[in-house]
Amino acid sequence: MAARVTNIGLERTKSMQIGDIMTPFIRSMYHEASLVQTAMHMKMHDIRSVYIVDRNRIRGMITDRDIVLDAVSAGLNAMSTRIGQVTCREPVSCRTDDTVNDAVLIMEENNTRRLLVLEPDGKPAGVVSIGDIATRIDNKSLAGRLLASLSTSQKLP
Repeated sequence: MAARVTNIGLERTKSMQIGDIMTPFIRSMYHEASLVQTAMHMKMHDIRSVYIVDRNRIRGMITDRDIVLDAVSAGLNAMSTRIGQVTCREPVSCRTDDTVNDAVLIMEENNTRRLLVLEPDGKPAGVVSIGDIATRIDNKSLAGRLLASLSTSQKLP
């Protein structure tokens, strides 16, 4: 079992805000898009997930893994199946003013590699991923321990 990531950051990461390291845009698709359209969008933009939008609100998230393991492997027709029909995870979020350590804890507790970043008023501001944490902060130990924690299949205590 991997060690918990909580409280392992350097002092700088304890005060560094997610708004400083996030990717400041969100890739999304309307819930009526097919699995093929969504996969093509992911390939074109070299991304692994998109947020699902319905009535101009983010309703969920779908990953490349969801498309393959939950839809295609179940025999769903990727041309006609809409992403809104596929079980997708609710987006886990943090705020722009949360610290990197706060975001790491949220990722760990929810076993997710990316967070939707919200402005203080609740509007989407961007996305932060484990890759952003690994490449945009000086604390490689924090990123490594987060990856190790997320790579375990067991729920941490």
